[in-house]
Amino acid sequence: FQVLETEGIPCGYERSAKLLRGNILANRYLLGINLGDISTRQVEQICRELQMPPALVQRFLDGLTQANQILIGFEADPLGSGLYKLYHEYWEQLRSTPGFPDIEQARFLLHRGFKWKIDQPDRQATTDYHFIPGLNTARIKERIQVADIGLRDPALKNAVTEIISLAEQHMPGDQLIYVEVSEPESPRISFDLNLYPAGLKVNDIQPQLEQLASHMHIAPEKLGRLLDISREQSLGHISAGTARDDQPYFTYYYES
Repeated sequence: FQVLETEGIPCGYERSAKLLRGNILANRYLLGINLGDISTRQVEQICRELQMPPALVQRFLDGLTQANQILIGFEADPLGSGLYKLYHEYWEQLRSTPGFPDIEQARFLLHRGFKWKIDQPDRQATTDYHFIPGLNTARIKERIQVADIGLRDPALKNAVTEIISLAEQHMPGDQLIYVEVSEPESPRISFDLNLYPAGLKVNDIQPQLEQLASHMHIAPEKLGRLLDISREQSLGHISAGTARDDQPYFTYYYES
């Protein structure tokens, strides 16, 4: 926030909360910046200010020529540290692909994320987010049922399926943007589903959040505090699967 404010760079803002076994990570946010609103010099300044590891900086800068937007992310952890994240978004490049989005069984790289621990920058990860177009809700449900998407936990599968069915009541299922997520050399595998077009609020999925919190042994008061600040906000993305520690997780994104 300080870097963007100093440079006068406009951005979009989205918060999120991640439910894990026994805990909730609620200090998470994502800032979106159109590359037309920022110079390469300013991008380099952001990398320096966030102390992005040198091994990641050049790869990130090299990818700017194909991106239309960058995203800056932060996630605090319970030990007082956390992760910084920088992403490329390639949506405009995808839209110019011949035949897009009607290429059958296609997978398009929509985002690439570069992530590192703030206090241990040698702990790094590169995450790929592949958009799979043209899936209706029935086919999305089929994909998240298979083990390689990471929803091995039955309670997580049930909650996600119920949320997708709820979204389907408010919009055609094939308008949902479905993305599969993977990291080389990591157990991390998951999916992300953009629910903004359904017009839901966080409050609409409170029953599923309560079920997941109970299943993941999260204290009810922790979830209650989170819902107090987010229940009336617009529900954005949901993400679920297997985290880097090989444990199940569920994340929801929201904005006012």
